[in-house]
Amino acid sequence: MIMKRVNYKTGIWMLGMASVLATMSCTDFREEAWNNRGRYVDTTRISIESDAEVLTKRLSFVDDERVSEFALSRVAEPVPSIPDGAIQLAKAPTNYNNGVTLSKDSSYYVEKGETFIGSISGNSVDNVTIYVAGTLEVTAWWLTGNNVTIQVLPTGNLKYASDSNNQMIALVKDGVTINSWGTFTTYYKGSGIRIAPHAALNIYKSAQNQSFYVNPQGGMWDCSFWIEGSFQADIPVVIDGNMLVNNGKAVFNSELTVSKEVYIQGGSMELNGCTTIEKDFKFVSAGNLLVSDYLNVCNMETCQGTINISNGALVQVVENLFLTSQSNTRIVGPMVSYAVIKAGSIFSEDTKLSNFMSGNIDIQSSEIRQGNRWWYADPITLDTSNTNGVIVNGNTVIQANGCNPGTGSSEGAGSVHLVEIARLSSPANYYSATSIDFNGNLAYVSWHINPKKYSENFGGAIDVINITDRKVLQCRVNSDVKYSHTCFYDGWLFSAGDDYHNGAVLSKIHLQNGLFADNKEEQLVNLTGNSGNCVEVVGNTLLTASGTEDGGFDLLQLNAAQKQYSVPALEAKFVYSNGEKIVTLNNMSLGTVNVYDTRKGRPEDMLATPVLTFNAGPIAPVDGKNVIMCSEKYIYVCMGKNGLHSFDINTGREVAYYDIKQVNGIDIDGDYVYVANGYGITVLDKESLAYISSFVDNSGSANYVRKGEDGFIYVAYGTTGVRIFRLE
Repeated sequence: MIMKRVNYKTGIWMLGMASVLATMSCTDFREEAWNNRGRYVDTTRISIESDAEVLTKRLSFVDDERVSEFALSRVAEPVPSIPDGAIQLAKAPTNYNNGVTLSKDSSYYVEKGETFIGSISGNSVDNVTIYVAGTLEVTAWWLTGNNVTIQVLPTGNLKYASDSNNQMIALVKDGVTINSWGTFTTYYKGSGIRIAPHAALNIYKSAQNQSFYVNPQGGMWDCSFWIEGSFQADIPVVIDGNMLVNNGKAVFNSELTVSKEVYIQGGSMELNGCTTIEKDFKFVSAGNLLVSDYLNVCNMETCQGTINISNGALVQVVENLFLTSQSNTRIVGPMVSYAVIKAGSIFSEDTKLSNFMSGNIDIQSSEIRQGNRWWYADPITLDTSNTNGVIVNGNTVIQANGCNPGTGSSEGAGSVHLVEIARLSSPANYYSATSIDFNGNLAYVSWHINPKKYSENFGGAIDVINITDRKVLQCRVNSDVKYSHTCFYDGWLFSAGDDYHNGAVLSKIHLQNGLFADNKEEQLVNLTGNSGNCVEVVGNTLLTASGTEDGGFDLLQLNAAQKQYSVPALEAKFVYSNGEKIVTLNNMSLGTVNVYDTRKGRPEDMLATPVLTFNAGPIAPVDGKNVIMCSEKYIYVCMGKNGLHSFDINTGREVAYYDIKQVNGIDIDGDYVYVANGYGITVLDKESLAYISSFVDNSGSANYVRKGEDGFIYVAYGTTGVRIFRLE
């Protein structure tokens, strides 16, 4: 059950506060009513983008993760048929050398149950296709030409050799493409395979074609499998020996096992299934590698290459991972969610990972030293700054899947895991996400310009998102107002923030069917202090918290959004109501918490005297979000670097504490507390604050979290945008 942020008694109504205790220093604003009445924003400072197709491009999903630019198509190839007019291969003209001579622009076939053994020849023979439904044993390949194709049908068996003088390796020559749904082997027993620069070998899946084996003997560097052209396999591949990608393209869409070493010397290699390399993986020179699932290797060395690692992928280096800092070395993680590189030992030539690593990567090892394959020094601390997501020795959870063993653990979590499903990018790279609220299937995300990113400008934005259809419907930009906290109620959108000209303000926008109207109308009311931090609805009253030394809690009429009374309070941060109780937080040096009982009736009675006041403890830094919330039993206080604390709502006694840094925002439901803690989101047990699950990403600043009516968890992640999660 989701606790409603607005849950109130109908008996609460606003008549005005008759009196307050002197200790609260309550100020009557009736004499200043005309000076503080609502005013309207200059609509020339407002723009509304409503092109949903354009806006939705900002919303990305994990399932939409891009594959590498060098990836080959994974669409299953249909099995071809032998065309009418094809010539039986055995009836082709003889070459007088135990074989046949083929002609250009012709098709040939070996029918099912038939066996043809011999050499194939022909000079400059273009556009030739051989269909193999039976058995074809090519003793030597002397045919030259372009667009020469051998189609090995599911019932077919092709035994192939390049020529009798190269028995160590079967050469697929330039101009030749072999597509096999049947059986492909080498003619000479024990020979490996070489694919020439302008040749291709594609191994497709069929009922008869379940695996592909490459023999142990080869050519260059004693490589059993030497790819200069193009190779693709949709079935498990076993390479008995070494493998070399030499400016070619290799795609493995199923399992791959290599008994010795793998070299990349230019070109690209894509691993879309579980891969085991029993010895070393080396980038001899520039090249590209994509790991989509699981790679297990003894040792791995990067050198002027690029490694792309997909979301949820695990790279496990049993012994040593050597990270070079050469200018052409790049290791790139996913943009959504995380991948893990796990190694026995890591040797890095450069402590600053941003020189060659970026994206969401958790790099893990018990031994990290500066050095490479040839030298090493003392243990070092890797610098992850400016990597946009790289962390060291995190606890990223990769779920076990098939041959992927997974990694990480959620202590005490049982089967509960936090999984990212989507991300909303900011309207511009200098905006920070600040809050989220809901209206049925609509979500409202507020933004303000981050002065650390863009100090020469001002303003904010509010997005409208259809959380059911997963579409961004509108983005409303106001260059004069920063929106820090937004609350929807009864067709209106209220936002606490800052006005360029007047300091702390409350914004009031009327919605039409949940969307912004074309007239761009927006009403502002001045609040106490310089910075509006929070707005909450209780009955027919608006309560706001606004900060700095002259801050306080303001009460406003809901129907007019006009300030009526103010309770001065040092550094007023947040106000929240669970319907029966109101809790407020102010004074960062003490962490002062006040509890009010909404059942007392009128607000002047309700807020005259708190039923409980206590100090939670110092809060730092003083400019954080510092959300306070309450359940029926507990008050939860976000205390920045001093962690998350819970207190008994009736006595103020501390009940539980979780030692986690940068605690900014929380939300609660019937079972859990969701914590936005700077570098990520953590899920805790609601009663004990015991750890359940977490997501870590230091590329942004998680400052606010809400559980949506769809059950997903929405996190305002600063300039990184909004991240959307679910518990599995």
